[in-house]
Amino acid sequence: MAYTVKRGDTPSKIAAILGVSVDQVMAVESAFSKPGDARTLQIGAVIDIDGAAGGEEAAAAVAGPVAGNTKESYTGEDDVRFHGIAGSPEIWLERETGRAFVVFFIPGFEPPVPMIWHVEKPEDLQALFGTHAIAYDRVMSAAELDSTGALFQGVRTEVDLTEGNPWEGWLERFEREASVRPYLLDPEVAAMFAAAGLEGRTPTTAEVESTQWFQDHSGAEQTWLLLDAANPKGAAALRDANRRTVKQLLVSAGVFEPDDRITDFIADRWTTGLWTEVMARDQINAVADPFYDSTVDDGLVNIIDDPNDPLSIDRNTDREEWARAQARKWLGPTFGMLSDQQVRDIAGRLRNDPNYEAEWIADLQSQRLGLFPAFEDPLRSYDEIAQPWRSVWFQIMGKDPDETTSAFQDTVQGNDLASAKTAIRKHGLDTNNAQVVGNFTQDAFRAFGGGARGLIR
Repeated sequence: MAYTVKRGDTPSKIAAILGVSVDQVMAVESAFSKPGDARTLQIGAVIDIDGAAGGEEAAAAVAGPVAGNTKESYTGEDDVRFHGIAGSPEIWLERETGRAFVVFFIPGFEPPVPMIWHVEKPEDLQALFGTHAIAYDRVMSAAELDSTGALFQGVRTEVDLTEGNPWEGWLERFEREASVRPYLLDPEVAAMFAAAGLEGRTPTTAEVESTQWFQDHSGAEQTWLLLDAANPKGAAALRDANRRTVKQLLVSAGVFEPDDRITDFIADRWTTGLWTEVMARDQINAVADPFYDSTVDDGLVNIIDDPNDPLSIDRNTDREEWARAQARKWLGPTFGMLSDQQVRDIAGRLRNDPNYEAEWIADLQSQRLGLFPAFEDPLRSYDEIAQPWRSVWFQIMGKDPDETTSAFQDTVQGNDLASAKTAIRKHGLDTNNAQVVGNFTQDAFRAFGGGARGLIR
């Protein structure tokens, strides 16, 4: 069958139309202005190759799908189109040039992101279909191809020949790793990694640096992307090391057995360059100490307050505050004042021994009984014993007592109302308490009558 060269033809297109190899087309020297120069095909030249199965009829078929030879024609056990390449790609044809492409779609994006590899040789294209006739999923113009947003990746022979589905587990890994590889959410970068994986290699530095994502992000984020692209194992090792570091920092800051969701969130933002080390440490302190002067990041708040699986952060500071509060409750502010080291020791024992809380409370009750023996019920705390004497003190002095003073402690220990009033008034006069002095003066006026008032004047 003969074929007449037209404008826009290429050797690969003509080979596809005639059903021969590109080398056979190149051997027809009369078709070229310079023998063997594929860039100067002569328009109007006739190419007639013995055994060619196509020709002008085949050229017409290139304009659209061949009836009966669509992708749907090859299904079930008889689908042998994709010898040597798995993953159910599509086959596209560009009309003007006759170029055929193997097309994969990256899972996880909407609209789909197509990646295309050029099938250079007709025999390679035919090999995908086995003994079946070549059929295309889509036939389109160059403009239509461009409008699909297809990302050109190279030639078909660069795709790794594998019997397994190249997308097996991709979407799961994609969603799982997006937190530590945020650039995967960018279609251009995702396509770069996907294409490199299909081709059995890692992305090159030039490929990485050419992406818009790389150019739009900080130096720290760029460094992480370059490391992940060139040395995935090294990147994974750094990620894991930073997660271990953050876990240790959380423990040191007072969080008992920090949840991996908290650890990974902080560590991954540090690793990927979204946060500096200073920012990461600031969030560690904010999580560990509710009274720390910083705001917990919204992402961490969402993890902690997750309605489906909320976190209860076991903080040493919470146990330490509880220990201080219990000591004050049972022994009062004087005898219940614990040193920082005592508080840390008690908090540690409370964390590690579930029975220690009851033991320590019993010990506090025993100490309270020894300090205030007049109150024989061991279940009565210092707070309960002192409360009525606080009220008496306030009535006389006009303000709350300083419970660390011997005057108030003696009042509680004496447990006698008449004696307590006398002692409190004496303390008020000694300290020049305004209410006590004022009441004393008024009592004196009443005792001495008007004469006293005249004397005062």
